[in-house]
Amino acid sequence: MTDQTPETITETHHAMHYSDGTWTILPTLFTLTGPADADWDQLMRLNGWECMIDLSKMAMGLEVWCRAGLTGGGNAEPPWYLVSITAPNTGGMPEVVLCDRLPDVMSLLSQWAPVVRDLNLLQMIGDATELPASLSKYKALTMMAAHVRHGMGEGYDEIRRAQEERGREAMERWMRARSVGGGR
Repeated sequence: MTDQTPETITETHHAMHYSDGTWTILPTLFTLTGPADADWDQLMRLNGWECMIDLSKMAMGLEVWCRAGLTGGGNAEPPWYLVSITAPNTGGMPEVVLCDRLPDVMSLLSQWAPVVRDLNLLQMIGDATELPASLSKYKALTMMAAHVRHGMGEGYDEIRRAQEERGREAMERWMRARSVGGGR
């Protein structure tokens, strides 16, 4: 929800709380207030948060924030950390999860990082212009995700063979063109 006057904006979010593996929907709203033209990053900084991890420029945005100057809590009451996740192409404000301790943040990252990684791989494949004819985008995504997760293994040989075949075909075309063209 957004309240706005010509000078200020107040963004309110229903936030979740994550602690020791337990999820809770907070009864109060998470609120950010600042200038009307401020974006998410500016609002966070103006409201006393520092960005620790920023993966927001990818297909799915993921950020970790801590209270400014209070890494590890300092004298403030928890929550000390905020994890935000933004769905691809929404342009909206992110979903917010508040965490009391760094281990809670690390637990969330271990759960969410594979999703962010795989969505980014999907975006890279979607942007790819050249895939072997025998390889669908879905199959390429599956193999790339397996390579990232498990190292080079099944599927890598097929990609390598397809690349070698394209190279041989290009060399054969060049040799044919050279023989037809008089050896230039």
